[in-house]
Amino acid sequence: MIVQVSESKAALEASIKQMEQVTNPGGNFAIDRVKDLRAVRGVQAVTEDRDPNGNLNKQGGYTATVYLASTLVDQESVFGRDLVDKGTEAGGAIEVYKTIDDAEARNTYLAAFDGGVLSSGSHSVVGTVVIRTSDELTASQQAKLEAAIRNALARLE
Repeated sequence: MIVQVSESKAALEASIKQMEQVTNPGGNFAIDRVKDLRAVRGVQAVTEDRDPNGNLNKQGGYTATVYLASTLVDQESVFGRDLVDKGTEAGGAIEVYKTIDDAEARNTYLAAFDGGVLSSGSHSVVGTVVIRTSDELTASQQAKLEAAIRNALARLE
């Protein structure tokens, strides 16, 4: 019985730490966590000077966004001079929001385009983070990349 309580306590403490990691983390945290993933060959953060959507640090907007290039996407076929220009199409993105409600609202917005001509790939929420993958990837590639990003963000060190 004591062993079960100790294991449950350790699992709860780990879960709390993981939730803290994915609750409004900085862009540098996201970059550090995903830059060495096997399917990632480059990352670039949005800045106030380079913000294609103009929502960085605005009410309801993201507090950080990191675009990533996937080794599974032909980068020559994606328009743009760098990852911020290429956007999610190059492989994916990690969008960080201040609150869970903001992240869920963004995910709901993206879901409105699923299956249509404007679909931008897969998307899911973990904490206050929206993980997005490119529509250029197959469904199984999207699922694997999304899981790898989620695991990297939640990994305890």
